[in-house]
Amino acid sequence: VLKEGRQLGDRPASTQLGMLYMEQGRHAEAEAVLKEARRLGDRSASTQMGVLCMKQFRHAEALEVLKEGRLLGDRPASTALGDLLMISGRLVEAEELLKEGRRLGDPSASTLLGMHYMHQGRHAEAEELLKEGRRLGDRSASTQLGMLYMQQGRHAEAEEVLKEGRGLGDRSASTQLGVLYMKQFRHAEAEKVLKEGRRLGDRPAFTALGDLLMISGRHAEAEDFFTEGRRLADQQTSTQ
Repeated sequence: VLKEGRQLGDRPASTQLGMLYMEQGRHAEAEAVLKEARRLGDRSASTQMGVLCMKQFRHAEALEVLKEGRLLGDRPASTALGDLLMISGRLVEAEELLKEGRRLGDPSASTLLGMHYMHQGRHAEAEELLKEGRRLGDRSASTQLGMLYMQQGRHAEAEEVLKEGRGLGDRSASTQLGVLYMKQFRHAEAEKVLKEGRRLGDRPAFTALGDLLMISGRHAEAEDFFTEGRRLADQQTSTQ
């Protein structure tokens, strides 16, 4: 349907097709159609092109097109730009952009701002924002809220929201649920969900699974997971 819309000249169809390809990991195809949509004047294409560049660690290019998306008035651009600046260590600028994204009604801005406050130890503010992101339908908010609860030792609440995040399809929720189960010495359950996180491609799952197997005395298997995790990290570094 999206291909048909694109052939018929529907500008947003190219952007939506690019987003679909991005989600499927078909990055070269995503870039081609997003560039096409950007040329056709779809403002959201600039933002999504920036998101794609961020996924590929092409941060200078991401900064350029996200600024373009923001200037064109695409609401998610402020949030994505804030996320990029957060990654780049430009925390003051990042916070202002995330606040802007929140004012513009982007649910993921609440989540990212909550994560920022969580890392700063501002837990009460973080919890309020993560709950807001969750209410607004940002699926990663449940996982982040679970991580906050885990830090605070609120394990029953953490398990509830991590299960919710897992049900919503957030791959990191499986990994974090496994980490919670490890803390509770529920090793069989931990192994199951960590293997799920690994299958879904969540990189921290490899290290957590290696830690679990090491604790369980399965040293050879643990080493394999640690090696695999390092290989993925090296691949990521080489693309930066």
